[in-house]
Amino acid sequence: ELVYQASWIGIPAASGKVVLHPDHGDPALLTAEIWINTNRLTDKLYRMRDYLREDFTAGSLKPAEMRIHQNEGRRNDTFNVTFDHRDHVVTLVKHGPRGQQTRKFLSNNPSGPVSGAMMALTQPLKVGDSLRFDAFSGTTRYVFELKVVRRERIGTPLGEFDAFRIVPSVSYLSDGKINDKVHDTTLWVSADARRLPLRVES
Repeated sequence: ELVYQASWIGIPAASGKVVLHPDHGDPALLTAEIWINTNRLTDKLYRMRDYLREDFTAGSLKPAEMRIHQNEGRRNDTFNVTFDHRDHVVTLVKHGPRGQQTRKFLSNNPSGPVSGAMMALTQPLKVGDSLRFDAFSGTTRYVFELKVVRRERIGTPLGEFDAFRIVPSVSYLSDGKINDKVHDTTLWVSADARRLPLRVES
């Protein structure tokens, strides 16, 4: 279980929790759940209650399916994503007040947000490495690269860590509207065997 606190220009704004556990219905699968909630102060400006569940195989980290509940401001949508690895088809279905929207993509090696992150964290990272991922979430496809730019010491509420500074870049995004909102992002993961995701700044 990982718990995060989010802030905007130093002001506490939201919290996030990531929980990983065995899938109770299928012992070959792992289940990851993510909750993101704004706090009471932020709720007055913009309320967010988001939930994501992703199921993927324990050994290969291949995603099986994903479900997202997005409750932000006036938006209240549900997304279902299925991964057909035999035919290499990813199907994304959005259910919302305006009805249903379905999109399909061909992908030889797709990942979800958690399975892709876990795959990246299992790699023997070193400065100069570059990893490329084909990830899906909601109704959007993201092809992005993670570049390990350097090692540095950072302080967190858990203490000080020797960490890798990683800079992601998006080379393809199926939703142009989202692309306009993408800004520089930096993330840090611990340089020890645990590969803890320590901090994200955007």
